[in-house]
Amino acid sequence: MRSKTQSAQARQRSVTAIKAAALELFAHKGYHHTSISDIAREAGISKGLMYNYFNSKEELLTSIVNDAMNSGEDILHVLEDPLLDPSLVLAELARQSVTMVKSNLHYWKLITSLAFQTEAMKSLEVLLKNQRERNIKLAVSLFERMGSQTPLEDAYLFGATMDGIFVYYMVLDDEFPVDDIVNHFINQFFTSKQQRS
Repeated sequence: MRSKTQSAQARQRSVTAIKAAALELFAHKGYHHTSISDIAREAGISKGLMYNYFNSKEELLTSIVNDAMNSGEDILHVLEDPLLDPSLVLAELARQSVTMVKSNLHYWKLITSLAFQTEAMKSLEVLLKNQRERNIKLAVSLFERMGSQTPLEDAYLFGATMDGIFVYYMVLDDEFPVDDIVNHFINQFFTSKQQRS
């Protein structure tokens, strides 16, 4: 008979296998065209057991996306410290984000592919909207502290530029000098002309 610890570990292994299988299938086959049976088969478990962990495909997708958002929480906490220089905070955010993506590029490619699947995004609309609003609010407050006259626009520009850097990196892999580009972006965005000259 298994102990509670062993049961919890077995459960965690099953959940991890289910999420990994689902993410691969959602990315390559499409969320709409992936069934619970497909996921169970890919994860090596029975369809009935799947429902012990997730009530629906939507719940599974939400759990996968929550994991991705939670992995960035440690990075986002740095944004909330009012004592730190806001330009240094944004620079550190950019660098840590790159480190996070580089540490598991395949995973982030799969997560990013979900953003282009309309049906998948529909079920995540509220969750993603809340996260986006929180991120923008934090970035706006940093740009305000930097004295920006257009903090909202600067916050969106920062986010869009980082997204673009990640897409290039995901497409080109090692051909794209991601660290150099992020450092160049930081220098251009956060260093005044006087400091650069």
